[in-house]
Amino acid sequence: MKVELHFPFKPISYNAYYRNSRTGKRIKTGSGLAFDEEIAFKLEDYSVELVKFGENLDPSKYIVKLTMRVVNPEFFLKDRSRISKVAGDVDNYVKVVQDHIFKVVEVDDYIVRHVVASDIYGPEASSHVTLERLPIPQEFDH
Repeated sequence: MKVELHFPFKPISYNAYYRNSRTGKRIKTGSGLAFDEEIAFKLEDYSVELVKFGENLDPSKYIVKLTMRVVNPEFFLKDRSRISKVAGDVDNYVKVVQDHIFKVVEVDDYIVRHVVASDIYGPEASSHVTLERLPIPQEFDH
């Protein structure tokens, strides 16, 4: 089983989603709260598919492969001489988006055992996520 999601925005990175307080606790930022609203609104469009994906998702039989492709207009410096350091880290996008998706799936996201993430240049920000239910690999000993 496979579910494909498309978001017309670049995800927020984990580092922009939270900040450290003076006491050392992580606090959600204003950008993080805004992202919560934006992604929740878009996930409503996929809620039926995501809940169905989570049905009978038995962790003794299946793992989930999550593939994320981020289209990032800030990928390069303005002069396009090199990749921008401040464009965001692709691995930091994954956790924030994965957490939101799996709230809708209603399955703990520990079942995601295969992640493929890429960040590519494009003039319009967007992101694409594919979830695939895969049988536990044969070499896995349980």
